[in-house]
Amino acid sequence: MTSLNRLLGALLTLRHICRMMRNVELVDYQGRKIVLSDESWQHIKDDHPEISIDDIKNALLNPDEVRASNSNSKVEIYYAIKTPRPKARFRCVVVKILDTGCFVSSAMTTSKMKSGKTIFQKK
Repeated sequence: MTSLNRLLGALLTLRHICRMMRNVELVDYQGRKIVLSDESWQHIKDDHPEISIDDIKNALLNPDEVRASNSNSKVEIYYAIKTPRPKARFRCVVVKILDTGCFVSSAMTTSKMKSGKTIFQKK
């Protein structure tokens, strides 16, 4: 491999890494910055196409309920009502709370909230 090919390969790899590192900073109802990485957004678009960035922003900023995850102490789950009862659907945003910051892990619609301690409930 020539030096030029190695350099081009390194540049393409660096370009790919930089493209993946684009993040969107959102804000939750407490004023905390929540990062939506390009990688998480790609997962959401691929696996949960019914969810838009606006859905995520609204669920974080104006949730109907926020619960702590029973399975992971560093996860909070934000719920916003999409359709009212009796056949309720919720927009659900999963957020990891780490020492380095808060990050959207996934987002989807669901018909049932996960069990967990209620952190916040809209009155």
